[in-house]
Amino acid sequence: MKRRYTYVLILFLLLTAVRFIRVTSEIPLLIYGDSTIYMELAGSLVKGEGYRVWLNGLRIPYFFFPPQYPVVIAGIQWLTGISSPVEAARWISLFSLLVTLVFIYKTLELIEINKLIIFIFLFLYVNSWIYPLYYIVLSEHLFLMFLSIQLYFLTHWIKYRRRRDLLIMGVLSAFLFLTRYAALGIMAPLALVIFLLSRKNRWRNTLIYLAPAVLAMVVWHGLASVHTDGFYGRRPGWHPPGTEHLRSLFITAVNWFTPGLTRLLFIPLVVLLLYIFIFRRRISLRRLIEGGTLYPVVLGFLAFSYLLFILLTITFFDYTTPLDNRMLAPFYMFGMVIFAWLIRYGMPYKWQWPVLAILLLSHAVYGYRDTSQRLRHQLVWRHITSPGLKEFVRHSGTKIYSNAKDIIHPVTSDYRYLYDLPCRYDRMSLEPSPEYRSRLAEIRREIERGEASVIFFDDLSQRDFEVPKSELLEIFQGLPMYEIPENRTIIFSRIYPLANHETGAKIP
Repeated sequence: MKRRYTYVLILFLLLTAVRFIRVTSEIPLLIYGDSTIYMELAGSLVKGEGYRVWLNGLRIPYFFFPPQYPVVIAGIQWLTGISSPVEAARWISLFSLLVTLVFIYKTLELIEINKLIIFIFLFLYVNSWIYPLYYIVLSEHLFLMFLSIQLYFLTHWIKYRRRRDLLIMGVLSAFLFLTRYAALGIMAPLALVIFLLSRKNRWRNTLIYLAPAVLAMVVWHGLASVHTDGFYGRRPGWHPPGTEHLRSLFITAVNWFTPGLTRLLFIPLVVLLLYIFIFRRRISLRRLIEGGTLYPVVLGFLAFSYLLFILLTITFFDYTTPLDNRMLAPFYMFGMVIFAWLIRYGMPYKWQWPVLAILLLSHAVYGYRDTSQRLRHQLVWRHITSPGLKEFVRHSGTKIYSNAKDIIHPVTSDYRYLYDLPCRYDRMSLEPSPEYRSRLAEIRREIERGEASVIFFDDLSQRDFEVPKSELLEIFQGLPMYEIPENRTIIFSRIYPLANHETGAKIP
């Protein structure tokens, strides 16, 4: 019987891999936001130039992001001879996805979840809002892979109390930290869990776990402190989460449960679950902290601690940290395992399948559709495939300022000429930028001298700290302005090499 389920798992993994390879054969992985930094760091490592990037014309060490993801990309390129970091990231993403699914399966199997329920949750995972993260050149999928392995060994330690599990968890925590700094929101609470749950040798068990994790932190922090100011380039301040953070949190949670049009089912589903758990079968606090029911309490504590850490990061270090799908992905993984446990042990059998049927239907119909559409219609591809944009970037011969360097990045191989447009406010503290207007005036003079161009993407969502279109038009009034109509791209430049794409004119 066990071998039969192993074959089913292998078949599921093969189908998942085929789907991933088919989609990424048609469309490369998405380069979005931070992707450009990861790709530059990987390229620098492959060339033996160190952990450096081009940032606004300067070649600098970059410690704002941890090193694990670009190091892995560079390692794959070096070992396989793959020239493109995007192609290397593609295979890393697929490997991460398959390993994550295996360890989700093993974790749920370890807490004795029904095999059919396990496969339903694996299906939900690859048709959820989390799944598109595997199609972006970002570190989230690598982080989720290490986290899924971490959850398995945590479950194994809670069940069998073997010391080697603690050491493995410590190494995994080191990998998590070196992949994303958000791992700090899991590492410290997990150390507390190990300390409290250890019946004897509490300090030794905790130190076994902490040793590799703290070693990685100390070494990396030592390197980063030499080159950065503040907490890995983040300066402390006071800017608590706003309504936009709470709105994003709610929307993300709704779409996790009921993606697409079925989000209308979210409130009825929550009411049904509350009715089942509270009125039909009460679960006492005593039962939750005894025996096998200890596990969801531990995971709930870790999930809450992670969310609290993100809120504290927003409040004191980086206001622009979004409570979106990327940032909350670990919370989703914790929640998925907890929910599977609640369905198996906290829900009467007759109610399990109606609830699972609602989730399965919503993800099978709308989740799959939404995922497919989002993968094929990402905004950035409209820009990258624009011949006007490609030709201008390749032949302009000037510095290029933009409100979205990540869109231009795949078009050019020389990143030293890519610059960010100045922001009205500091991106992390939201304090007014005193040099904002003077920098725009200097950019205008550079354009007049033929030394620079500006590419402004008009259909990107505007954030408060970014330069608005109206202000850009005001300051650049009188300069040659052109538009690429297929993607609403505005170009300010005295050197526009493609006359057949000149659909705009001078601003009067």
